[in-house]
Amino acid sequence: MTLIPWKDYANNALQLVGETAMHMGREHAQGFDCVGIAHYAARAAGLDAGPTIHYGPDPSPDDLQRGLAEFADKCSNPRTAHIWQIRVPGGPRHVAIPAYDIDGERVVCVMTCNKRGRVRQVALRPENAAGWLIRGIQPRPCEVFA
Repeated sequence: MTLIPWKDYANNALQLVGETAMHMGREHAQGFDCVGIAHYAARAAGLDAGPTIHYGPDPSPDDLQRGLAEFADKCSNPRTAHIWQIRVPGGPRHVAIPAYDIDGERVVCVMTCNKRGRVRQVALRPENAAGWLIRGIQPRPCEVFA
């Protein structure tokens, strides 16, 4: 099986910056939620990421982990991951897509911001994340600088 280059996936996620943020969103017409960004970026890179994950308006941390496990596997090093599960106010129910390293400590990630209603870029630290690798995509190199 040929693995899709991680950079194709990351670039697809970056192209969604500015799109509408919408819970359970998976396409441009409806907007994207955090898991929807990962699904869209993987599909646009040519991967069948498995079933689209739909979950309720207030998913539990277990619901999110079960949904991610449908198309990704946990990994021990978040720097190589395609998806970061992060803690936000209200619980660990959010994910971000790591795109590129800024300075060896912080990584520009693509994620939704419900307060702003948009997909945006933010700088996060990998030590604050749990990593997930999408089956069929190459792991992210540990040190990638823009």
